[in-house]
Amino acid sequence: MFKFSKQLVVSSVLLAVVGLATPASATVTVDFTFTSTIGQIGVVTGKLVFLTTGTNVAASEVYVLTAPTGTVNDATFGTDYLAGSPSVTSNSFSLAADGTVTAANLYMFNASLTDFINLGDNSNGRANMVSNQKPGGLFALIQGGFAGATYSVEAPVGGVPEAATWAMMIVGFGTVGVAMRRRVARETGALAA
Repeated sequence: MFKFSKQLVVSSVLLAVVGLATPASATVTVDFTFTSTIGQIGVVTGKLVFLTTGTNVAASEVYVLTAPTGTVNDATFGTDYLAGSPSVTSNSFSLAADGTVTAANLYMFNASLTDFINLGDNSNGRANMVSNQKPGGLFALIQGGFAGATYSVEAPVGGVPEAATWAMMIVGFGTVGVAMRRRVARETGALAA
């Protein structure tokens, strides 16, 4: 019995080592907001969804949730800007391990949505811009670059427990099981004597 328990613990430790080497992917949602001081005055809010953390990653989903009246097509609110084959000039973000955005460079135009969105790069003078291509060129614009928008982590969520977590649970249960068997064996031995 002791030999089996020892094998269980050794196997669990090996699983833990493998799990640490291959962590499960996580979804991180980051909210962004900026207040336009040029063009249509008002607050723009949205969110970015990342499938993993690390440096220089790309957003997998981009949403604009609110914007000044007339700036963005009402039908596009809550719509993924990366859907519908948009033209993406840049989509690069730096994420800390906790999901905090430390740098951002996003510029895209989606013909099917007739909207621009630009975060973090003011090299073209349109940083943090959200624009609806209507006559008159309604837009929200701050020209503040990355510093013009604020970012906050909404929910770092691991879809599936990592292998290391499972391994630690198995080791824990195995240890408790071994301790209980030894206690029962001692008590049984004491009663027999």
